[in-house]
Amino acid sequence: MREFTRALPTEVEVLGRTIEGMTLHWDRAYTVSDDNGTTFYLEGWRPGAFTKGLRATGNVHEVRIDHRDVRVGRVAFHESVEGLPFTATIDETPEGDAALEHARAGHFHGVSLRYASDQQRRDAEGVMWRLRGVARELSLIDNGRPQYGPDARIIAVRALWVSEPTDEEREHARAVEALLARSAANLARELP
Repeated sequence: MREFTRALPTEVEVLGRTIEGMTLHWDRAYTVSDDNGTTFYLEGWRPGAFTKGLRATGNVHEVRIDHRDVRVGRVAFHESVEGLPFTATIDETPEGDAALEHARAGHFHGVSLRYASDQQRRDAEGVMWRLRGVARELSLIDNGRPQYGPDARIIAVRALWVSEPTDEEREHARAVEALLARSAANLARELP
């Protein structure tokens, strides 16, 4: 399965630690490049392209900044009538806090989807329609050229809680996160 990276423009409104937005829209042709802008072609997505991949991965993916090898959060995608929205939760780490401050200052101008695709078809107009994809990560983009146009954007950032959590609440959250991780691993083994 070949892996791709797409940078997308975005608007940021920071209200808390949960970022919601749109990754891409269905049935639209975007001008993209796989070689840093040397050559370009048209790419689009058909509805339902991520359904199988989201189930197989347990729909838990990393959030990074400019695809650097540092996680700043986790993201889940879901398919809607319009396209592929996402919900990202930013980690309570120094890197995550810095990413939120950067977002609050309005410095992120895009998001980038890293995905793999093994099923596509080129139509008579030359558009490469992706029929199946597996999301790998979502990066908040400070640099880079947007490829999916103004369709992809951050819609809102919401607070996870209004006050500092207690030690008991933190322990409960860790237990739930561990359960979700085990469930995702088990789900990935059971699906073809």
